[in-house]
Amino acid sequence: MTEKTKLLIVDDHPTFRKGLVLVFSKVSDIEVVGEAESEVEAVEMAEKLKPDLVILDIYLPDKVGFDTLQKISRSNPLIKFLILSNSNAGDDIYQAIQNGAMGYLSKGTAIEKIVNAVRDIINGENVIEGKLQQKLFQQIQRNTFDDQKINLLTNREIHVLQLLSMGLTDQEIADKTFTQTGTVRSHVSAIRKKLDFETRSQIIIFALENKGKLN
Repeated sequence: MTEKTKLLIVDDHPTFRKGLVLVFSKVSDIEVVGEAESEVEAVEMAEKLKPDLVILDIYLPDKVGFDTLQKISRSNPLIKFLILSNSNAGDDIYQAIQNGAMGYLSKGTAIEKIVNAVRDIINGENVIEGKLQQKLFQQIQRNTFDDQKINLLTNREIHVLQLLSMGLTDQEIADKTFTQTGTVRSHVSAIRKKLDFETRSQIIIFALENKGKLN
């Protein structure tokens, strides 16, 4: 007899979670061994129950799901993950895959597709809903493009970008870098030209969006 796939469902919406439990209770080759509504519960249950796969919502009341995924994976590297979320943001999809999820579906996905996705992932396949694949590709292209832009900047200009992302004025940046405001403005002007922006606001938005890459 083939062993059933052990499934842990993590979602903070009781009605949705219970609905999934009910659906999978009627699937012969998959067994729900536990359900959790928070990161704390998810990590404890994953350690105790050793599921084969975790269905995980991104946004939990006590933590963003990527952090939960990382915590569980560190202790249980063989566990696979399917993200089931209302978010179709490219960055969420990108981060989910970057952090080791093998699947990403929206909560509006037909239930039979969710069941089949669990089976496919257990068999080693990656599953991303068709309309979300384009979002992922766009995010990958955007990240690559942003990396290329950052590579155009000098170390001093990157430092100025870091300070701009903190909301500092030219005078405050000058004080921190022991330069004159005119020098800071020259750096900002050089950044604007290299990044092909028209306004200072665009520079600040870029700095905020890429804050993690400027360190």
